[in-house]
Amino acid sequence: MRKYLIVTITIFFTCFLSCKSNNDVEINQCSIDRTLQLNHGKKWKASGSMTNGINKMNTVIATVDMETFNPKMIGYKLNFEIRMMMSMCNAAGDAHDQFHYYLDPLEDQINGLQIANDIAKEPLLNSIKSHLNNYKKYFN
Repeated sequence: MRKYLIVTITIFFTCFLSCKSNNDVEINQCSIDRTLQLNHGKKWKASGSMTNGINKMNTVIATVDMETFNPKMIGYKLNFEIRMMMSMCNAAGDAHDQFHYYLDPLEDQINGLQIANDIAKEPLLNSIKSHLNNYKKYFN
């Protein structure tokens, strides 16, 4: 069972890292019909609760000692913030869809972090950090 889980996480992580982007609009080539994109070249208007949640996640990651961190504990803290953002989601239409196109892959990465072993924990945390940094490209 543990081997299956590690293989699944590895495949997900490989797919995530191998995604290609277009210079005009970044598109996740690994997803089907769930592409995060700009609003006609402009950033989407984000709610204060979403921006606050992203900032809290960045704070959690900034305090991590990469050599000694407990992935389950950090994953729990990040998962709490993502749950809070989703529970306060009041966006509608395309903005709502884009909000979830951004958060859903992040949620998958956080879930993977919570069960990661010592070998996978650092790359997963770096992937989450990179994803959080992309927030400013799509939302303001």
